[in-house]
Amino acid sequence: MAKRKLKDFKLNIPEIPNIRALGANPASEHVASDNHEESKDLDIDRLTKELKEHKTDLKQLELRKNIRMLEYLEKCKEFDQKVAQLKTKINAKK
Repeated sequence: MAKRKLKDFKLNIPEIPNIRALGANPASEHVASDNHEESKDLDIDRLTKELKEHKTDLKQLELRKNIRMLEYLEKCKEFDQKVAQLKTKINAKK
């Protein structure tokens, strides 16, 4: 039986990257946790502002839709009146 050396039993484990090389800094994480509440408040304020803007956009869209619907109904009413006039003319000729 052949003698095996330690290098023959080398495991196939990928190299673990250096955490600091990836940009993680434990000291800055602690500072970030202190500012976390402030950033939450800023995010909530920003999201509230965006929500209000979207609500006004939705209101404007709904108003435009209602205006279009009214215009459509007016055109339908005018069309119905013209049809009624044509029917009366046809019936008068008979």
